[in-house]
Amino acid sequence: MKIIQPSIRLALLFFSILTTITSVHAQWIASDTGYSALPSEFMLTSESILVGALDGVYASFDDGHHWEQSSAGIPDSNAIYCFGVNSAGLYAAGERNLYRSSDNGQSWSGLSLGEFNIFELATVNDVLYAADIDTGLIMSVDNGSNWNLVNIGVPNLRAYCLLNKGDTLFVGTVSNGLFMSPNAGFSWMQLSNGIPSISTIRCLETDGVRVFAGTSQYGALPQGLYYSNDGGTSWIQSNSGISTNANVFSIYDAGTALLAASHDIYRSLDYGVTWEVFMDSIDISCPYGASSFIANESFVLAGFEGTCGTQIHRMSLLDLNLNTGVSEIQPLGTEVRIFPNPATDILHIQSENDIDRVEIYDIRGKLVMTVDSRRRAAEQLDVSGLPRGLYVLMVETETTSVRRRLLVN
Repeated sequence: MKIIQPSIRLALLFFSILTTITSVHAQWIASDTGYSALPSEFMLTSESILVGALDGVYASFDDGHHWEQSSAGIPDSNAIYCFGVNSAGLYAAGERNLYRSSDNGQSWSGLSLGEFNIFELATVNDVLYAADIDTGLIMSVDNGSNWNLVNIGVPNLRAYCLLNKGDTLFVGTVSNGLFMSPNAGFSWMQLSNGIPSISTIRCLETDGVRVFAGTSQYGALPQGLYYSNDGGTSWIQSNSGISTNANVFSIYDAGTALLAASHDIYRSLDYGVTWEVFMDSIDISCPYGASSFIANESFVLAGFEGTCGTQIHRMSLLDLNLNTGVSEIQPLGTEVRIFPNPATDILHIQSENDIDRVEIYDIRGKLVMTVDSRRRAAEQLDVSGLPRGLYVLMVETETTSVRRRLLVN
């Protein structure tokens, strides 16, 4: 389970906005000093970056440059595939192994998992859900002490990945496509409008607006990457820059860009519509390739599985958007006009659709102004009380959310 706190998402957004567009190529840098195992999934805590491996858990306290084992309580022979979190602490899980930590991953205590084989964890309303590759979807209401099978209407289901978006839970399966519960697991529906119901869904992600699903060749032929603009009701296959028969092992919202792992690393700067190979300085001869990502306030990290000489690479977030030719965040799905920009006193906002809410954040990610609109297509904001400087304006309309750079003079 990958966690980005709201403040970090805003920090990532500001890195994108403040970056000057240059002709310098972004570079991935090897960063696995002290780490020699195959990485599975990353997790961000308030103190460190964690990564699961075949021999437990490793931690980095310097943005992923150096690593040290952080597996107190986990036997070296136990592989960790994924992480989760709820109010009781952090969780690390693997094949018939589950551990909980109350000290941000410094030490772990074992929990009884029985014969379950967990590939991914998710939390909805503090209830733990787990994708079991052998049994299906399981859940725990007592912080991982006991687990029960969730009936989503398909016998012999094999669950591969999970995604929670508020109270909505998505479950990707082996050869049975994608399922969704809009009410925290009480009822389920199969999603097949635009995405094959026999697909193997390897990974799921959301950028807060769109939902993304990657497929892989595990019991079914891969069909590349799909995205949904309407919360999963309908799906569109991404066919620009990434093959429609590619295996997609991971999709990650890095705040300023989307990253996808399909042997090579792919990057999208337009909300997943188009993709480009993004492998500068990485040896592409690894037989398995990229598998997972994580980002903090300064760096984005990529993990590689296989026989690569270097298993973890990192890149400064300042480099993530180089060579884009884009100087500000572009709108998604709607046209919003903001003028004048720079603004001194009155800022005008006009939209093709009714505006629901407007928020302004300063460069530290602090919310400095909120306006609940009267559901009309034009608003006026008095920004004369704001200190001079750069801000991010977020406009929520009836169809989408739009982010724009704002300069106050």
